[in-house]
Amino acid sequence: MTAKNFIEEFIPSKEDTKLAKEAVTTLAQTIGRGNKTKSEILFHVAKKEQRAAIPQGILELVMFLLNETALGHSVTLIPSHKDLTTQEAADLLNVSRPFVVKLLEEGKIPFRKIGAHRRIRFVDLMKYKQISETEQIKAFNELAKLSQDLKLGYD
Repeated sequence: MTAKNFIEEFIPSKEDTKLAKEAVTTLAQTIGRGNKTKSEILFHVAKKEQRAAIPQGILELVMFLLNETALGHSVTLIPSHKDLTTQEAADLLNVSRPFVVKLLEEGKIPFRKIGAHRRIRFVDLMKYKQISETEQIKAFNELAKLSQDLKLGYD
């Protein structure tokens, strides 16, 4: 298996979900006993045994992925340095591509151009998303307070 340099969505099958549940249980018992900086894992692949030391942070990521898979959730893994197209950014924000282009042109999300194509760093998109969500929560709280002040609630 080789590393992939693109956004990859993994949609688990029923068999994947079953295997992930078993792996989560086994790893959860093992991780608690391990070193806090790395853990050594014994792999059995095609009747061949291999050992590998895995950094604790990576092991926690694997546990997260296995937990999500065990629950039957799809998972998308995106490297933080990844440059996204405007369509990929729109898909991640759940908005239209023209809306993303408008945000870029208004300077709300940094981007660079490669020829005629706009590219957005994943970390910049996530910063925008976090700021946007924070502003939405703040606006909602202000509306709720205003509603209470004006006694617009249900009796």
